[in-house]
Amino acid sequence: MSTGAGARLTGEEGVKGVLRPGFLGDLTVLSEDHFAVPEPDIVHIESLLTVVGGRIVHAAAEYEGLDEELPPISRRMKAARPSGGR
Repeated sequence: MSTGAGARLTGEEGVKGVLRPGFLGDLTVLSEDHFAVPEPDIVHIESLLTVVGGRIVHAAAEYEGLDEELPPISRRMKAARPSGGR
């Protein structure tokens, strides 16, 4: 799939939008081809592998264990709260 339109929209044609060495290329491997399954089944498609910034951030099924271990949750972390539009 081409992502050139998204790169043009954000003015980032020089760093993403094509599969080429030196360009950014996040990707996701899905459990099914969303063009090949019946429309009602699209909601059941899952991400098996997600790569962002060259790092595997999610791995499941046959890719399980390839993702990096997440850092432990710190008690000092605060939950996000709505800003109320301010």
